[in-house]
Amino acid sequence: AVVSTQSGHYGRGQILLNFVDFIMSENKVYSQNSSGIFQCLVNILKNDGVIAIPTDTIYGLACLATSSTAVDKIYRIKGRDFKKPIAICVSSVDEVGKWGYVYNSDIINDLLPGGITVILKRRPELNSSLNPHINSVGIRVPDYDFVLKLCQMLDGIPLALTSANRSNYPNSVAIDGFKEIWGNIDAIVDGGLLPKSVPSTMVDISGEVTFYISREGREPEKTRRVLSEKYNMKESFR
Repeated sequence: AVVSTQSGHYGRGQILLNFVDFIMSENKVYSQNSSGIFQCLVNILKNDGVIAIPTDTIYGLACLATSSTAVDKIYRIKGRDFKKPIAICVSSVDEVGKWGYVYNSDIINDLLPGGITVILKRRPELNSSLNPHINSVGIRVPDYDFVLKLCQMLDGIPLALTSANRSNYPNSVAIDGFKEIWGNIDAIVDGGLLPKSVPSTMVDISGEVTFYISREGREPEKTRRVLSEKYNMKESFR
């Protein structure tokens, strides 16, 4: 499909696109299976847009982690405390080490892909405006083909990814769950009703001998089993 802008340039508001073989409805909802969906989303993302997408856990808000403008927009859409960090999402386990320091790649391969966010010491290559003054970064590799394919089309640029809701509101497993923020999002991808209703488990493995689970979500038992039993790491409770 051919994707083009309506006016030849992008404003700060909604990004309007014309499609051949792909039509966006007035409420900006895209079918996950529509022809041309990936190129359309890539165009939006590369022009500082924010999109809502289904994942292997819940619906998320995403933008390019390299776009400080779009990251700021996500915080404002959610009403999120700017001191709270946002995780990033990459297309494969091999890309994790580009953005965080990995001291044991076997651990990463045992935990990912899936419903776990690993927290690592951040590398200087990561956008300094993303989670400034925090020396770590959460990294996800979802077990969800749609998200992985989208990430693969971004030329190695990670997505900033967080839940699609207002801060402190319930997580969403369907797009109607965050309808109150649709007007501030450039595109909403409808993947139907998701089978999971919990976010990822967040685990800090930036240390070599201890780990800390800062949020229990999906697969906390797997996380503890792998780190404690296979790698003899001790769980820390802060």
